This record gives sequence, structure tokens and C-alpha cells, in this order.
Amino acid sequence: SVAPGPPERPLDLAVTADLEAPLRERGASDGGFGAFETTDPLDLDTPLRCEGTWTSDVPVAMGATVHFATPSGIDFANAPFLRKFLSAGERRYPALVAATDIRWNISVELPAGYEFVDLPEDRTLTTSMGRFESTHRLDDAGRLVIERTVRVERDRVAPEEYDEIRQLLLATVADMGSILSARRTEG
Repeated sequence: SVAPGPPERPLDLAVTADLEAPLRERGASDGGFGAFETTDPLDLDTPLRCEGTWTSDVPVAMGATVHFATPSGIDFANAPFLRKFLSAGERRYPALVAATDIRWNISVELPAGYEFVDLPEDRTLTTSMGRFESTHRLDDAGRLVIERTVRVERDRVAPEEYDEIRQLLLATVADMGSILSARRTEG
């Protein structure tokens, strides 16, 4: 018999590499570079935390004004992933989603001579299935800091509750698609 408890082996680096591979593949198409770290995914007593930095060196044409989508950053729960759980049709059976608490902290720095204008509005939505919240603020250095949280309370969603999870995920997807605007301040 096997005694219950944590595995007796150290973190399997292949597990972290498996988490990192899709991010590196996406980044490689951008020509970027970065670093990625996680807590031990085999330690079930510690919430999984994925952190990293990514820099893309792909040039972007910058005119007097520029509009661009909010960068997704290091993101396992991105908009296309969340859309898989959305349906406009009538639900007759329970839906299975992942009870989760995901937090994003994205920092966007503009080139010298540009400033952000018309920041997206902060959003909060609470339903019986969970809560979504996002804030957008400029830090002292002029970087845009986006903090986003989505918390889903249960794995199973009864058909009559489906609209509650749908509204929560729609708010998350809409915020991920926010358009950022910046303008030239010099020359």
C-alpha cells in the first residue's frame, strides 16, 4: 500500500516546462524574449502561481495617435479559451467549468514621448457564480497597470444558473478586448 501524502520527489522540471511551452511558442512568433516561473505544481497545498516577464522587440508603427488591444501577457485563461464556455443557446444540462481564482497584473509601458489617453473604465460584476473585477491606473512612471480578477465559485452550473456564469465570463472577455489609446506628446 502507498501512504497518502505529497510525492517524495522534487519538482519535476518537465511539468514547469509543459506549462511554459505554449507561452514560449506564442512569444517566439513575436520575436520576443522573457522568463517564466511557477510554484511547484505538484504541491497541492500551495496555490499555483505563474509569473514572468515578456518583452517583444517587434517594431510597431507609431503615428500621432495609436490604438491597440490590451496585451494579454502570460495568460492561460485568455479570451479564446473563455469563449469555449459561452453559449447563447438554451441550456438543458449542467455545465462544467473550473472553480477558480485567477488574477492578472499587466503593466504596459509606452515609448518615450507618448502618453495614455482614455483609459478603459474599471469594471466590477458579482453574480451567484462568482465575481469579476478590473482596474486600470497609471503608476508614477506613466505605465498603465491593469489588475484583473475573476473568481468562479463552483465547478457545476445548473441550467437555470447558466446565465450567471455566462455574464461573468462575458465581462472578463470584454475587458480582455479593451482598446488602449495613446498620443504623441513630443514633436
